[in-house]
Amino acid sequence: MKLLLINPCLDKKERTLSDFSFLAKIADKQRLCHPLSLVTVAALTPPSVDVKIVDEEIEPIDFNEDAELIGITAFTCQAKRAYEIAQGFRAKKKHVVMGGIHASMLPQEALQYVDTVVVGEAESIWAKVIEDFQNNGIQRLYQAEIVYDLDSYPVARRDLLQNKAYITYMVQTKRGCPHNCKFCSVKKFNGRKVRFIGPEKVRQEIEQIVLLEKENAKSKKNNLKLKDETGRIYDGVVNLFITDDNFIINKKHVQQICSVIQELSMLHNMKILWTTHADINLAKDEEMLTWLSESGCIHVFIGFESLENENLQEMQKNCKAADDYSVWVEKIHSFGIDVFPSFVVGSDHDTPESLDKILEFTEQNGLYYTTLSALTPYPGTDLFDEWEKENRILCKDWEKYNFHHILFQPKNMTPEELRKTYHSLLCRMITRDSLYQKLAKREEKKVLLLEPVAPKGIFIYVTLVQFMKKMREEGMPWKEILPILLETRKYLKKKKKLSFVTVQSIVNILDELHYIFKKKSLLEKK
Repeated sequence: MKLLLINPCLDKKERTLSDFSFLAKIADKQRLCHPLSLVTVAALTPPSVDVKIVDEEIEPIDFNEDAELIGITAFTCQAKRAYEIAQGFRAKKKHVVMGGIHASMLPQEALQYVDTVVVGEAESIWAKVIEDFQNNGIQRLYQAEIVYDLDSYPVARRDLLQNKAYITYMVQTKRGCPHNCKFCSVKKFNGRKVRFIGPEKVRQEIEQIVLLEKENAKSKKNNLKLKDETGRIYDGVVNLFITDDNFIINKKHVQQICSVIQELSMLHNMKILWTTHADINLAKDEEMLTWLSESGCIHVFIGFESLENENLQEMQKNCKAADDYSVWVEKIHSFGIDVFPSFVVGSDHDTPESLDKILEFTEQNGLYYTTLSALTPYPGTDLFDEWEKENRILCKDWEKYNFHHILFQPKNMTPEELRKTYHSLLCRMITRDSLYQKLAKREEKKVLLLEPVAPKGIFIYVTLVQFMKKMREEGMPWKEILPILLETRKYLKKKKKLSFVTVQSIVNILDELHYIFKKKSLLEKK
C-alpha cells in the first residue's frame, strides 16, 4: 500500500504576505520551515506502508501518483487549496483523508470535500485509520483522544522531506496550553493540560535534525563555518524552531531541553541556533535566561498582543500591559536574545491613537522585527463563536484568514478605517531608517558573537547580491533597491567583528522591507 501526504500551498498573492518565502530566497532556500504535522503522521504509519510527502510550497503535486490513500493537512488559510487538491484526487477515484486544525474545527465542512476527516491529534487514531482502510472499512469521521504519553511514539520522519529546501527545522517539546485566550484555537485542538515530551525523546528528535543538516553541510560547496568567542570552529549551523506555545511554562523542563541542545551542539560540532515562543515572565528569571543564552537561543517570540489593559482583559489574556515592559525587554536583550514581539490590531478598545503606542514602543526598545497582525476570528475560537452570534464576521474566504485582512466589523471604526489605520502603522513601522535605527539600539546590548570563518567582505557581498537579485525578480525598482543596499553595506562595514547573528538580523530586516514593498504593491492594485 502507498500513502501520499500533502501540505497544500497558499494562494500565490496571499503567500507573499503570509510566510517568510523571501527570507528563504535570500538564504538560497525555498521555504522557512518544514510541515511538522506530516512528518509526525508519517512516523505513525506502519512500516509496511510506503509513504511519500509532498510539500506543495516547494514542489508540484502529481495527481497521477499511484498511492491508494491521500492524506492532506491544512491550516485555515490553506483550506481552499486543500479542498481543490482533494477533489482532484477524488476525481481519480482515490480515497482522501484530511486532518489538521481547520478540519478539526469544521469537520462537517471538510466532509463536503473529502472522504474521511480525522479530528484532533493523530497519535491515538492514525494506526486505526490505516487498518480500517486496508480492511475496506474506513469511516467518514474519526475523533482522536488526547494523548498523554508522547514519549512512546516514533521520531518524526524528516528523512522523507527535501531537507535542503528549508532554512529551519521544527521540533516540539510539549503540547497544550493552560491559558484561555479568546482568539486562539490551541486549547480546543491540544487541550489546556500541558503534556511534556521527555528530554530523551527530544534528544532523539533534535539529534536526527543535526545529523540531517550535518550531511547537507558536507555537500555544500561553500558551507558556512562559525567561530565562537572561545575560538571553537563549528562545522556548520542548525537553525531550530521549538514550536511550543510557551516554552518556559516549566522551569525544570526548560533546563533539561537547554542541556540537550548544548550537548548535541558540542557532540556533533554543529552550532544549534534556536528560536521559540515565551511570555514576558522569561525576563524575571535570570537563571532561565542564562540557560537559553548559553544553549544558543537567539530569538524569542513574545505575544504582547496589546498595550491596552482593556483589550487584554477582553481577549482573556492572563496578563496586564505593564508599565515596565521596557525594563523586561532590556533584560532579555542583555542576555543576547532578541525579542520578536507580536501585536494584534482591531480589538474592541483599539483607536488610531492607542495603536500609535505600538510604534513608539518598538522604537524605544530596539524591536526591529515586530509582527503586527489583524485580529482574525479563526474557526474553533471563542472569538469566532461570539462574533458569529453578533453578525460581526464579514468574510469567510478562508484564504484571507492569514492575519493580513480585516474580516470583521470593528467597534470603534469602520472596516475601511481600521484597514487604513493598520496599513499606515505597518508602513510607518517598516522603513529602512526605522529598522536600522532599531537594530542599532538593540545591538547596544549583548549579541551572541559567532564570526563567519570567511572574509568579512565576501560574506557581506554575498548577502547583498542575493538581496539585489531577489528584489529585482520581485519587481522592485533600482531607485528603491540602491538605498537599501547602501544602508545595509554601511551598517555591516562599521562592525569590527561581524557576528553571524547580526547578519541574520539584517536578513530579517531585508525580509520586512520586501514584505512592505509587496504590501504596498497589492494596495495600489485595489
